[in-house]
Amino acid sequence: MSEQLCDIKLCDIDLSDLRYRIPFCSDDIKFLAHSIKQTGLINPPLVRPMNNQYIIISGFNRVRASIFNNEDTITVYKTDLEEDDYQ
Repeated sequence: MSEQLCDIKLCDIDLSDLRYRIPFCSDDIKFLAHSIKQTGLINPPLVRPMNNQYIIISGFNRVRASIFNNEDTITVYKTDLEEDDYQ
């Protein structure tokens, strides 16, 4: 899988697309948001371009924590547009 590290606007992420999300019982995002604010984003989320937006492959809670922190952009790993689910 070819990935590139880049900054994207949080508003360009389609938060309604949950096809890769693994259900997690805790909805309290405050602890993670505080941790990201204090130490920064250690493991950037993985996103894929789709329909002029991005869908989240991995890192749903990190994206939610960045939104909670009122950030405008987030550093992510972006996959190539041509790659499919099996790559």
